[in-house]
Amino acid sequence: MSLLESNDAPFFFGPSLVFQFATSFYSEEDGNLDNLGFFPLPSRAGLPSPIFLLGTTASLSINAYSPPEVQDAVGEIIDRMMTQEFLVGMTEGWPGYWGVPISALDINLADFSGLSHGFLSAIQDAIAAVNAGNFGYSPSTFFPPATQTAFFDIDSVWLGKLTVEEFLANVQTAYEEDKAAGLVAPVPPPVAKGG
Repeated sequence: MSLLESNDAPFFFGPSLVFQFATSFYSEEDGNLDNLGFFPLPSRAGLPSPIFLLGTTASLSINAYSPPEVQDAVGEIIDRMMTQEFLVGMTEGWPGYWGVPISALDINLADFSGLSHGFLSAIQDAIAAVNAGNFGYSPSTFFPPATQTAFFDIDSVWLGKLTVEEFLANVQTAYEEDKAAGLVAPVPPPVAKGG
């Protein structure tokens, strides 16, 4: 972020949550917000554009060993967090950090300024792409050990030592082994609109 702000870097590869780090370097008072934006990487030929990669940096879970009343209370808190109101409220004070998964963002972007405007604009674009089916999902934060290690071998593709197909086959094998060992966290299926 520092290099971007000082015009010493042309771009930064990162998730939308990078807006949270921008608060230390970009502000309306400094007049440098027009230099910061967010867009997905271009799609390869023949694919829809844009395609967004969805990922997560945390797991919001309820401890199964907690008393039922605690589980219910935690469930209510998580339900409250998965709303537009929560997303917008948190973004106004802490842009970039709370990009919760919602299927619609019914706001007027003109009502927002600064980093909040930039982040919510990026989220609106991502929601539109996801609702059109133009997305992939990466649970990389929670990949089990062998699968995570297999992904580190991507350099072999870049250096021409493995084909993409060989690399993906290796990752798939590692994933299946981790899954068979019970090391893969469950990924809930997407919920249809209104569901």
